[in-house]
Amino acid sequence: SFRWQVRRITHSRFRPARLEERFELALGGAEGAALVGRIDRIDLAEAEGRRWAMVIDYKRSAFALHPADVFYGLRLQLPGYLAAAVRAAAAGGSVWAGAAAMYVPLQPRPPRSGTEDELDGRFRAAGLAAEDAARFLLDTADGVGRAYQLGLNQGGGRSEARGGAYTRAEFDALLDRAWDLAGLAVREAREGTIRVHPYRRAKST
Repeated sequence: SFRWQVRRITHSRFRPARLEERFELALGGAEGAALVGRIDRIDLAEAEGRRWAMVIDYKRSAFALHPADVFYGLRLQLPGYLAAAVRAAAAGGSVWAGAAAMYVPLQPRPPRSGTEDELDGRFRAAGLAAEDAARFLLDTADGVGRAYQLGLNQGGGRSEARGGAYTRAEFDALLDRAWDLAGLAVREAREGTIRVHPYRRAKST
């Protein structure tokens, strides 16, 4: 995992900036409630006059994220972390553009050869990324999208056959959705109306 992470850092403009970053932010629409957490890692990149932020959450094994899981409130942690990081930066007077939110496996199946290509496959990250930040995240000469399972073609645009990268409007909408649902969960818990199983995504969707 360490070798993979070093390889990815050398092939992108992003650099680790914060580790085990704690945040505490008030939730809109839920008076007196705050979202408190700790982000495993925040990477930052400076490009085109903007500061781009990517959050990384470490998992023991491979972990995927489907946008429907975010929309229906099944998995809010990862996009919620990035939304929190951007909001916390704004509260401190900084402007960060959300770039990506990724799960990174720490203990996948043991590698056989230990080659760079095999490491990319074993430690492949997964999550959400914005198309306008992908060119800073990926090295096109190293295989566009492969290490992050992003659906990008060689021109940097989205490949509809693969998915994983989203337009800026789509990406920001997912982050806002995660944040809003966190506040909604608090309100429903207070009112005693929270739904235990609000939605279940079928394997075919």
